[in-house]
Amino acid sequence: AKNKEELAKKKVELENKRVDLEKTEDEKRAIERYLEEIKQGCDWIIDNYSTRETNRATEKAALDKAVSLIKGTSAFKSAAAKDSDEALGECKDTCKADEANVKCKACLAEVSVPGYCAGHPGTPGC
Repeated sequence: AKNKEELAKKKVELENKRVDLEKTEDEKRAIERYLEEIKQGCDWIIDNYSTRETNRATEKAALDKAVSLIKGTSAFKSAAAKDSDEALGECKDTCKADEANVKCKACLAEVSVPGYCAGHPGTPGC
């Protein structure tokens, strides 16, 4: 009787494992079908990688040249100077001569020159 019970349990286990196997095989087939569907796109990316990389480098070089040309225009230089003056605010006159000098740095930090030098002793003018 005990052997029959054990045999019945094993048959149930076997049937459960067969069901699991079928599910797993179905999932595997679905994944394989999906991979087949996307294969063409993946192959295109792989096959055209070097061409796309070359095109990207050409485009980047063209953009870098455009930036350089724009920065060379008088309109850009004028706008950049205006932005710089606005950024200096009330310290514009103090900083015109030398933005690295301690007087400019202290003005921008809104502290005294000795106070700025105490925290930044390597600043020119300290």
